Amino acid sequence: MYPDDTAKGQKTNGALSSESAARLVEMQEACERMKVELTNSLKQVQELSARNSELEAQLSSAQKDTHTCQEQLTKVKNQLHE
Repeated sequence: MYPDDTAKGQKTNGALSSESAARLVEMQEACERMKVELTNSLKQVQELSARNSELEAQLSSAQKDTHTCQEQLTKVKNQLHE
């Protein structure tokens, strides 16, 4: 750091040092990348959540069908024993 730079990377006239400016640009780019990644991750979560809901509905339907079939099987067995 130069003697006219403050501890925060600003010169006494309020301008950023070239090192601080470069660091700021680097941090802004990193923030933008993270924003894109977060947006993509949220989209994936929404897609997976929708798929999970579909699968839960299919499972529920299959369980109802199984229950109905088991009831019918029990009735048929009872009729055969009579």
